[in-house]
Amino acid sequence: MCYHIKQTERDKKKIQQTFHVDLRFDLVPAYYHLNGFDRGTVMIITEDNPHEVELATWSVAPPYCDDLKTYWKQKGGSVLNTRDDSLFSIKAAKWKTEAVLHHKCLVIVSGFYEPHKGANQHIPYLLYRPNYALFGLLGYYTLQAGHKTCSILTTKANEQLALIHNVGKRMPIMVHPQDSSYYFNLGTEAQFKNALSAYDGVDDLLARSVHTDVLNAKKMSNRASILNEVIYTKQERLF
Repeated sequence: MCYHIKQTERDKKKIQQTFHVDLRFDLVPAYYHLNGFDRGTVMIITEDNPHEVELATWSVAPPYCDDLKTYWKQKGGSVLNTRDDSLFSIKAAKWKTEAVLHHKCLVIVSGFYEPHKGANQHIPYLLYRPNYALFGLLGYYTLQAGHKTCSILTTKANEQLALIHNVGKRMPIMVHPQDSSYYFNLGTEAQFKNALSAYDGVDDLLARSVHTDVLNAKKMSNRASILNEVIYTKQERLF
């Protein structure tokens, strides 16, 4: 599950230099915590236009969907994330398979949050690279009337993420900026499956427990203090 992300880099030049792209809009979407169910705007880089940052709504829908809100309501969290093991099956939607193979994207983030089920409560963990370095979450996008919608791909958790996300044991597919072209070039089912079979995340990911407001939609969690470490009881914490 990855319904919660962080993107706090506001420096356009740094974003451009990190991903070797152009960024042509004025206001950079930035947030300490974005709940996916808020249908927020995220920055993406697409395989069709790999040299420019674009904007998309984080909640995918079939191309040119007539009623986005109704579709999102019906599909729940599956519009935010897409399991890699749900692809390329008889039940998989044709438009989704097409998008995964030919309309991939990277959602630009500086971190994401995952829940850990403790003895008495769910504890959110912030996952991030040193100095909040930027990276991408692999996903795919579709075209709507005048804008794009996107979803993040998830896969089986590695050892670190399985310890944290100990119920679902899933993780988003994280991509270092320099590796974007490799993932964008996975154009067949075989290539895609082979790449993910050997995937084990990024090698410099850090983690710390943060305030439970991240998991409470009724709380205002898009605040700087949400990044602060919260120390739980010995029975609850992992590290």
